[in-house]
Amino acid sequence: MVKSLLVSNAVILTTLFISFEWARLLLTLALGVTLLASLSLAAHGMKRGVVHARYYALSLLFFLAAGVLNALYVSGMLPITMIAQGFIFLFGVLAVICAAMALRDKEKIREQERFQRERSSAERQRIEIERLRQVNERKDELLAITSHSLRTPLYGMVGIAQSLQESAYSKMPPSVIQQLETISETGKKLARMINETLDFSGPKHHMLSLHLEKVKLPDVADSVIRLCTPLLKSGEVSLKHTIPADFPEAIADPERVRQVLYNLVGNAVEHTDNGEITVSAKIIKKQVAITVKDTGSGMEEQQLDNLFEPIGNSATPHLGIGMGLKITKRLVELQGGWLKAESVPGKGSSFTFTLPLTEEERDPEPAPPTEIKELTASQLADSLIKEKNVKKGLRILVVEAEEVNRLMLAHQLKGEGYKAEGVSCGEEALVHLDNRPADLVILDDELPDMAGDELCRRIRVNATLTELPILMLSDKEGVKEKANAFSAGANDYLVKPCDVEEFFMRVETLATLRSMTQEITNLNFFLERNVKERTMALEITNMNLLTVNDEIQEVEKSRNEMLSAISHELGTPITLIHSYIQAVKESLIEENNPRYLDMIHKKLLLLERLTEDLVELSKYKSGNMTLRFGELQLDDWLERIAASMEADLAQSGRRFRFVGPDGKERPADWRLMVDVDRVDQVFSNLLWNAVKHTSAEEGRIILSATIHDSVTILDEKEADGELIIRVEDNGCGIKKEALPHIFDRFFKIDESVHYKGSGLGLAIAKEIIQSHKGEIWAESEEGAGSTFLIALPLRY
Repeated sequence: MVKSLLVSNAVILTTLFISFEWARLLLTLALGVTLLASLSLAAHGMKRGVVHARYYALSLLFFLAAGVLNALYVSGMLPITMIAQGFIFLFGVLAVICAAMALRDKEKIREQERFQRERSSAERQRIEIERLRQVNERKDELLAITSHSLRTPLYGMVGIAQSLQESAYSKMPPSVIQQLETISETGKKLARMINETLDFSGPKHHMLSLHLEKVKLPDVADSVIRLCTPLLKSGEVSLKHTIPADFPEAIADPERVRQVLYNLVGNAVEHTDNGEITVSAKIIKKQVAITVKDTGSGMEEQQLDNLFEPIGNSATPHLGIGMGLKITKRLVELQGGWLKAESVPGKGSSFTFTLPLTEEERDPEPAPPTEIKELTASQLADSLIKEKNVKKGLRILVVEAEEVNRLMLAHQLKGEGYKAEGVSCGEEALVHLDNRPADLVILDDELPDMAGDELCRRIRVNATLTELPILMLSDKEGVKEKANAFSAGANDYLVKPCDVEEFFMRVETLATLRSMTQEITNLNFFLERNVKERTMALEITNMNLLTVNDEIQEVEKSRNEMLSAISHELGTPITLIHSYIQAVKESLIEENNPRYLDMIHKKLLLLERLTEDLVELSKYKSGNMTLRFGELQLDDWLERIAASMEADLAQSGRRFRFVGPDGKERPADWRLMVDVDRVDQVFSNLLWNAVKHTSAEEGRIILSATIHDSVTILDEKEADGELIIRVEDNGCGIKKEALPHIFDRFFKIDESVHYKGSGLGLAIAKEIIQSHKGEIWAESEEGAGSTFLIALPLRY
């Protein structure tokens, strides 16, 4: 349609030069056709849902109306009026407005389509980025799994080689020991290469971890040359270093320096078929410059330009497992140095890198004088504890899924003097710890049934960091993994495969911690026990002091009572004697009056008895009384006692009866050890005490004896039996409240004037019986008489 309109317009222009009338007619027809075609297109667009088509249709209609009115006006068919001109102008304005609105909608649609395209493009980019991220995660996961799968056998290989090297050091030839050492170093090298792969390919490979310390370059060069010597292609290549033993130390990461030097020497070995490879070092402006020079094939200049590019963009031969020299250069730069290469095709290459010198080598200072430090006793004890061998008897549990690694670890630990046992999973470890507690746990971070972090947490439920130290072994050296391990309760974290010396140093540190904790616990228990014992001793001493204080108070009370009693007992007869003498002097009574002389004689006898009782009692109390023990036959002694008591009572009017032991008790077979005089004094005191409290007309006193063939009353283990003697009377009895005090000094039951006593007789009797390892006590009921019982030990 557009082409048809263009052709019609060209025809109209051509006709214009021939006939104006025909041209005007054709123009009118062309205009009508164009309007109709445009209206047809607008209607079609509206059917298709084109938003701006309706405005185009209105614009065309208004334009058609204006055109028709204008044609009618020109042809004279309509009169010329202001209204007609106004309509023409109005239709023209409306046509322009509708056309503008159509253009606006069309532009809006274009903007929406552009926005939609951009959003679709962004969504496609996001999906692609997510796909790449997932691919990268799968790559990292693959690297982690691969590194774990490689590290585990490497760990076992290195451990077994080191164990063989140490256990059979004196039994193997030097060449075999050297080969074992090479295996160990090669395994460590492979482990470092795995770490390099993870460093280089990880999302943060530009942030490599460094552990800066003093590095002895001759030692590093020796180890690298020892590892690379078996890699030489032929015997025509010599590999050596010319770094003197006293060369200044550099400040760097020893493992990274060894990695850089190994890469450079390995590259030289790869490209040298004959000649020599030399490692040298010199000092340049407070830095150490190490050069690896070879006589190999060399490199072209264009190769030198791309030498330190990644493998994918480099045409140079690659190093090792394909890392190139890029990471080598990066390692040098991270340690504050630079790396450059020089090469001549056909003559060889040289690589030089620098490291900073230590501060001592830069500005040497005199060493400070050695200080002699004095240690206190506690500090000396601490130092002795630290130097103490903690390996003996220490129990270590190894939790490792790989059997080779588990057996290797247990063997190495046993070789160092520890008691080591191994389990393969976390549940077995928990059961083992419940049944056989360990002093240290070494566990792998990946177990078949649970993660190492989870096992740590479960162990920490029952044991603290000091009670049961945990060493975590892992093939991951990320900060996040270490943080998770320490958060779970691990005391230390070690990346495997690890150096055997470092491993045993970590184990010994944790073993020392456990041993110190145990010693502190034991010391705390010992101190607590001593405090309890001393507290108990103080309490006992305090109780003894209280008892002694009570005894002192009792003694003071007794002393006062005794003094009062003595003053009373002595005062009465002395007053009587003094009154008698005064009466004689004043001639109030006759000097030889028998009545008064007899009274004074009785008072003097009372004073004599009181003095003797006091002397005897004091001797018993002080332990100065001398007793003369003799062995007597029981039946003879009882008959003599009974006869003596019966004779003493003959003039008193009281009836006496003796009841001896039953014949079945065989009194003739028993013996007893007594002081006859002192025991007679006891029975005399008991007898006269009974006489004093019974009447002359109705008084009755019974002496009876019973033999026990076992000791039931006395606390005498050497006795074969015991004798129970009873002295009974039918007197007035003893009051219940007075019964516990009858054996106290100066205690008197009867205060009647008819029977005055010192109040010491029963107290003396108790002391005598107790000195014979016997017991004396009384049983009485007021108004029903009294019974005094004596228990003495017997021998068969």
